[in-house]
Amino acid sequence: MRKYQHTELLNILQTVSQAQTARLYAHCQDGALAICDFIDDIEGAGTKTVELLEQYCEILFKVNNGELSEKTLHKHFVKIEKSIKHDINISVEIAFLTYKASMSDSLETIYLAAKADPNCNAFWIPVPYFEKDASGASHKSHYEGRGFYDDSFEITDWQLYDMEKRRPDVIFTFAPYDDWNFVTTIHPDFHCARLRSLTPLLIYVPYFVSTDGVAEHFCTLPGVIFANHVILQSKTIRDIYVRVFKEQHGNEFGKPEDKFVALGSPKFDKCYASVRTDYELPQTWSTLIGDKKVILYNTSLSAILRDNEKYLDKIRFVLKTFKERDDVILWWRPHPLNEATCQSMRPQLLAEYNQIVSQYTNEGWGIYDDTPHLHRAIACSDAYYGDRSSVVALYSVTGKPIMMCNVNTTSNEMPLMLSFMYKSKDTVWASFANINALFKFNEETWELEFVSNYPAGYIFERDIVSMYCTPVEHNGILYFPPLNTSEIALYSITENAFSKIPLNQISEKSIGFYFGGTILHEDHIYFTPVCYPAIVKLNVHTNELTYYTDWLEPLSALCSEEPQLFFEFSVVVDNVIYMPSLITNAVVAFDMESCKSTVYRVGEKGFSYRSICYDGENFWVSPRLDTPTVKWHPQKGVLNVFNQMASDSKAPFLKIFYKLGHVWLIPHSTNQAYKIDATTDVVSTADEFNLQTVSSEFIEDTLYLSSFVGSLTSYCFENSESKQRDFTLSADLATKIKSSILYDSHARFKTLESTDKIYSSCYYESTHILSHISLTNFIDYIVTETDSTEELKKRNQRKSINSFINANNNGTTGQAILKFIKNTLIGKEH
Repeated sequence: MRKYQHTELLNILQTVSQAQTARLYAHCQDGALAICDFIDDIEGAGTKTVELLEQYCEILFKVNNGELSEKTLHKHFVKIEKSIKHDINISVEIAFLTYKASMSDSLETIYLAAKADPNCNAFWIPVPYFEKDASGASHKSHYEGRGFYDDSFEITDWQLYDMEKRRPDVIFTFAPYDDWNFVTTIHPDFHCARLRSLTPLLIYVPYFVSTDGVAEHFCTLPGVIFANHVILQSKTIRDIYVRVFKEQHGNEFGKPEDKFVALGSPKFDKCYASVRTDYELPQTWSTLIGDKKVILYNTSLSAILRDNEKYLDKIRFVLKTFKERDDVILWWRPHPLNEATCQSMRPQLLAEYNQIVSQYTNEGWGIYDDTPHLHRAIACSDAYYGDRSSVVALYSVTGKPIMMCNVNTTSNEMPLMLSFMYKSKDTVWASFANINALFKFNEETWELEFVSNYPAGYIFERDIVSMYCTPVEHNGILYFPPLNTSEIALYSITENAFSKIPLNQISEKSIGFYFGGTILHEDHIYFTPVCYPAIVKLNVHTNELTYYTDWLEPLSALCSEEPQLFFEFSVVVDNVIYMPSLITNAVVAFDMESCKSTVYRVGEKGFSYRSICYDGENFWVSPRLDTPTVKWHPQKGVLNVFNQMASDSKAPFLKIFYKLGHVWLIPHSTNQAYKIDATTDVVSTADEFNLQTVSSEFIEDTLYLSSFVGSLTSYCFENSESKQRDFTLSADLATKIKSSILYDSHARFKTLESTDKIYSSCYYESTHILSHISLTNFIDYIVTETDSTEELKKRNQRKSINSFINANNNGTTGQAILKFIKNTLIGKEH
């Protein structure tokens, strides 16, 4: 018996009860017989309730004749009431409305649970939908019915199911937009605003899942407004919906705390249950795969809308990278509405996008999957590569590796972060942060020539290391200050050979960053420290080392704790090295003639400095952190403090230098360069250098700037000419100096951060020198990945993260939702 019929039956019984109280026994008998006919018509003859009703009629006769008491009649009536409530099965009719088959997994396991329930009548009803053109008009219809689902679905024709007549007890939908969507719209008969009037219980289940949040505009769509309940994947997501809905609608469309229910998403159920052997692949796909690893490539709508032509370039790059490999298969699965979205919202991209797809499918070297079967792609692939989307959340269930693509990365070559450039006579020498080698640099072509590896030595543990900093040349020898090794390096240009001089070890726990600068003075080389607690002098004739520490105690006295950092950049004026302190408001002046130091306090307590320059009269000191730049004179003190260049970012500037009457500040973690008129102190922006840099070097009148993503920019002050290009290590040169590369991109896949956030457990494609991983690196990792204990541990880590984003992580969300709906509709006793 349907729920509404059961309700009608109870209403009739209530009328009989009222007649019984009024002793209108003839009316009671008529009502009882009417109920018997009602039940027989629906349930058939022989029900216990009808038997009790027939007995009731006999008792009525005897009570009317005085043979039985009214108390007996009342007791029997209570039995009838209980029987109607407990002995008559209430069947629930549920209409599941779907339109895009590939999105229907948001309802699938609820439907399968209802289909298996003998007290449910479940109807799976695909409905038509329409694409919109650029003007917003519907112009192309689609219907995904039979043929889009497997045999577990019994398809009901939407034209034969009369919603107004049948009035289903529950309607499920995952289409929340009504006519708000710019790309598609479902048939207006199935808009949520109308459905609400056709059922006592309209349920909206989002067609997507989230990782750790949801955009607020999803919280107030028509489907959310008109649904009696919205089923959400987690308490975290529910809290967002409740807050946003309250702010916009209050209790106008139901109390938000009751409307939104966190039971999990059915989309996860199939991920928990699916394995590769569940699916029989097309023969052409199986032949392509063979015994190769498979990487799922997922492209999303939001990425195309955001990045436009750049995103198409990215797709081409990805396809080219995989095409050149014979040890892995690409499984490209675009969002089901990619083409329709381009048609409606980016029509200028449609022809080019279709051309890319056509070429890929015609060449036949990879898999193109535009079927509704997302879970097949998840189960049959070995790793995920692509955009941020709900597929990432689903893929996390498998524990398999996930890499987020970067639309700005269209090269697999390793970017180079310039460590230094130095010119001696006609040769420019160069070195890079992640390569243990010395190169020659051609000023005209920017080509590199490999010279030699640096001498082996202890290297402090770090992802990215520069072993040595900018050298100085004396009599055909380059003297290199050791940054992340414990030995000074000497390179003979004529002999093409390195030698080394060991330093006194200061601590077994040293973090490295020993020395940052070299100064040639007469027959000595001075090394200025970063973390090493001494200025070191090298005699070029004897290679004898002398250590100077008279500055250490007075500088430490200005610090609140024992300093570990000392200096970075310095300047030489009249045989004196001026070194601004990285950890306090001081400048140390070291006289190379007397080898004595003077410590000056500069500026306010809390200031610290990174770089210094001299304009012929005064010094200019730039901040290490977010404090001001200071104009200073050793005898006159602070002359000016420049607060207008303060930045919220730490380490805003790299170097400060004096040129053409101005003091220039080069950006590091900020995006704005500045210049200050050294005479008037007027500050203005220096748009010539608005890029974040990690190193800067002057070669005569040309400034070279290296960025975090491997671009090299040159600016000639003589003629204001500038040029820039990506500075990467070519594949040929990388192979030649493979043993010299300190940066091990493969090592980045060895560990996994312990986290409860899915995106924190993903790998990221990046050209940033400090976190460089290319698509090729990722493919290499997947191809060589084994089922080692370490790899299995990482998989379990990734799987465990899913428990934070889904309220039900045992694959029974559909059953839990059905149980909630039945309890809401007919009560827990049923």
